[in-house]
Amino acid sequence: MENEKLYDCIVIGAGQSGLAAGYHLQKAGQTFALLEAQAELTGSFGRYYDSLTLFSPVKHSQLPGFALKGLPGHYPTRLEFIQYLQDYRAHFNLPVKLSTAVQQVHKTPEGFSIITPSATFLSRTVINATGPFIEPNFPQYPGQEDFLGELMHSVDFRNGDNMEGKRILVVGAGNSAIQIAYELSAKAKVSIASRRKIK
Repeated sequence: MENEKLYDCIVIGAGQSGLAAGYHLQKAGQTFALLEAQAELTGSFGRYYDSLTLFSPVKHSQLPGFALKGLPGHYPTRLEFIQYLQDYRAHFNLPVKLSTAVQQVHKTPEGFSIITPSATFLSRTVINATGPFIEPNFPQYPGQEDFLGELMHSVDFRNGDNMEGKRILVVGAGNSAIQIAYELSAKAKVSIASRRKIK
């Protein structure tokens, strides 16, 4: 046990939601720690493609209590937002424990026991702020096993440097799909498949 200390709250994940939770816990005078599996504080943005820009401008992308630099209409880049998350943590001196992946959570009489490879934490409450991007959804398609080309999830896409002249099908029409298709269209023949009409 981590010195047998009983926290008021353990936050699992130190991305946007986890950091915002930490801000409010600190403001309320609670004892807490944020447990982050990654070795660096990047949120989910460390895994995204190089050219990513946020889909919301600065004024709608900042976390509570600390302004995101840039003009109100500026759309931050991936690297700008990663820096913002790190600055946010430093500004409030939030207790983030990096490289601390939670393996199990058990109910106890006092609250919860949170087990990691290096320590076990005791807490009255737990906030799960891991987000939906931990395990990407990679659907299976009929005939996929016979396809001779490359299949890739957007989480594995970094840039289009090795895609010059290729024929590429982007499946889906969400924000990431459209941004990636747009980037690739400068060097490859791109088609988009979507169940919905693209607006």
